[in-house]
Amino acid sequence: MSTRQRIVYVFLAIVAIVLFGTIPVQAEEDPARPKDTIKIGVIIDLTGPTANLQTPALPAIRTYFRNVNNQGGIHGRKVKVIIEDDRYTIPLHIAAFKKLVYRDNVFMFMEVGGTGQALALVPQFTKLKIPNFITSTSRIFVRPTLPYHFTNGATYEDEIEIIFNWLINVLKVKDPKIGLVRPDTEHGKVGFRSTNEQAKKYGLELAADVILSPMAIEACSEVLRLKKVNPTHLILHLTPVSGAVFLKDAKKFGLKAFYVGTKYTCIETML
Repeated sequence: MSTRQRIVYVFLAIVAIVLFGTIPVQAEEDPARPKDTIKIGVIIDLTGPTANLQTPALPAIRTYFRNVNNQGGIHGRKVKVIIEDDRYTIPLHIAAFKKLVYRDNVFMFMEVGGTGQALALVPQFTKLKIPNFITSTSRIFVRPTLPYHFTNGATYEDEIEIIFNWLINVLKVKDPKIGLVRPDTEHGKVGFRSTNEQAKKYGLELAADVILSPMAIEACSEVLRLKKVNPTHLILHLTPVSGAVFLKDAKKFGLKAFYVGTKYTCIETML
């Protein structure tokens, strides 16, 4: 079963549980038990620095639910997807959340983009009992378990743990000098904390921690800084565009290292 199929099945299970649970129907229409239309809110970066990463999800979401509606909807209820652009900023994300919840009366959220943005709304999702798929796969959203939060893959922390295990226990790398390249965002901070934890676990010190903006169009100074450190291995915890920018300048300036990355640097758009 593919990852996409698992996500779809989990979503349908959530909808079925909430729609047909044992909680009695209220006099006023509850977004969790709509009479005609299930409204799903999508807050995503359409025009900001991570748009290239997040926007491919929209055609998939629209196409899938168009197919669901063409087959009669979910137990006779049609699905309406309402999309808001947060430009990868927390204030716009919160404003979009309020609009979708209090004006549009959505049942749930999908593709809530950005670790920092999602983190700011966790208390509200929990308080209002709104199910949501979070794009960010940080461990902070699933451990300890949060009943209304769902993620779509391994956590960033899991990925970095796997990278270290692969380098040290599988490849048997001796005396590695491991560096990290990441953004100065909540997503990047999660990567920094996890990389430090794993380095200490194996008795290592992080050789370099270099910050590259998600909006960067070049990485010359960052690459030259790393050349002075001369790491043997570099973990790229970046988005596809910033990852490509970094690798282009790394090649230009001859930064020779063994490169390994977390999920967003391992997708086709990176190439």
